[in-house]
Amino acid sequence: LTLMSDELKDSTLQLAMELRAAGIECEAALEPTKKFGKQFELADRKKRRYVLILGDAEIEGRTVRVKDLKTGEQNDVARADLIAFLNKQPGA
Repeated sequence: LTLMSDELKDSTLQLAMELRAAGIECEAALEPTKKFGKQFELADRKKRRYVLILGDAEIEGRTVRVKDLKTGEQNDVARADLIAFLNKQPGA
């Protein structure tokens, strides 16, 4: 999970806890950044296939952006459907 700002830290960590409770292994960035490149590079080095982006627009729209690092594809997924969506993805 990326972290865009300190204001979003609680929401990001809450989402991480929800994913872990559902049995989905995940890590959340603890330091915010406006540039995702470093967070994407770290995820790639750790052999993570997906990066989840939760920003102001996603919170307002009750979605999470899911980026597939292997294909580059991005999907905006309704927060309520996220766990089911991730469980269907290869390598998630």
